[in-house]
Amino acid sequence: MKNLLFFLIPIFSYAQEVEIGNWKDYLSYSSATHIAEGEDMIYCVSSGGLFHVNKLDNTINRMSKITGLSDINITKVAYSNNLKITVISYENCNIDLLKNNQIINISDIKRAEIIGLKEVNDIIINNDLAYVSCSFGIVVIELLKEEIKDRELDKNIIRKIWLNKEEVLKENHFLRSKMVMKCIEDFEKGNKYPLDIISSLLEK
Repeated sequence: MKNLLFFLIPIFSYAQEVEIGNWKDYLSYSSATHIAEGEDMIYCVSSGGLFHVNKLDNTINRMSKITGLSDINITKVAYSNNLKITVISYENCNIDLLKNNQIINISDIKRAEIIGLKEVNDIIINNDLAYVSCSFGIVVIELLKEEIKDRELDKNIIRKIWLNKEEVLKENHFLRSKMVMKCIEDFEKGNKYPLDIISSLLEK
């Protein structure tokens, strides 16, 4: 009987850490894969989710789907000092806005039917716009309106279609610039550059 009690006591005391009806995550937050720093906050993406450090009082808060985020497998994070808005992207291209302690989900990219690779490479915020660099192009989010920014086609563009490389080569006489194929070839070679390269131009 004594041996039986010896095993039951530690199990019972461990279970009391979480109240009945509540959830607790046991994910890893030991390392950061992506960081976004603001005036008073540092946001860090880890394999377990997202955590942020308050630089004023050094407190650390963890965020995951259990605490209200819309998805799992966070890839990138960006923060606007002016608007106090955090942009979070996921592996499946889902997007969350963390604004006034509320989570606003923008699932347009996730739900879009796109042939080929679909992933978020980087996020740059300029004024009230978040430029999301995706594998298929750049998506612009209006942070104040909490929606994808609609952009009109150039006057000479009739429609938008998705083509693979072989199909583009067959129709290369329609390309507006030789840079189109150069961009495709650079992507295949793994030549990628961060949006920081053009961020200075956006600020002008």
